[in-house]
Amino acid sequence: MNNGLFSLRVRPHECDAYGHVNNAVYLNYLETARLELVRGIGLDYASLVRSGFGIWVAEAQLQFLVPAFPDEELLIESIPLAVKNVSLTLEHKIRKQPGDLVLLATLKLALMNTQSGKPARLPEVWMEGFKALSKSSNFHNPESCSTLQEF
Repeated sequence: MNNGLFSLRVRPHECDAYGHVNNAVYLNYLETARLELVRGIGLDYASLVRSGFGIWVAEAQLQFLVPAFPDEELLIESIPLAVKNVSLTLEHKIRKQPGDLVLLATLKLALMNTQSGKPARLPEVWMEGFKALSKSSNFHNPESCSTLQEF
């Protein structure tokens, strides 16, 4: 089972005129980490899409704390905070390796029927996979700041 961790190295083309990662690029990083999280817990996102569903971002809160620069290695931690019938709330923390917390994000995701554009119930296997990860994470410390409101 995936432990909710994913690492990547900042590429120069992801940086803006100030020389650090452009703020919009962090959403791409979070998307990639989510897809790896899904794959790591044995779920098949491509199959979900082929069956007419998708997981869409309904709400995103991002707090940018320190900049990241080209060639820095980043570690992204993704932890399910809430798993409901049609939605999932994930906390993401991006850290430099080793070191500073770069970004703190909370994303609310919804399972959507791509034909109707309406919310759909998360498949039970998906709900159980995310719930199990939430309970088993060694990396998550509930006493650390777990939402933007607590930061």
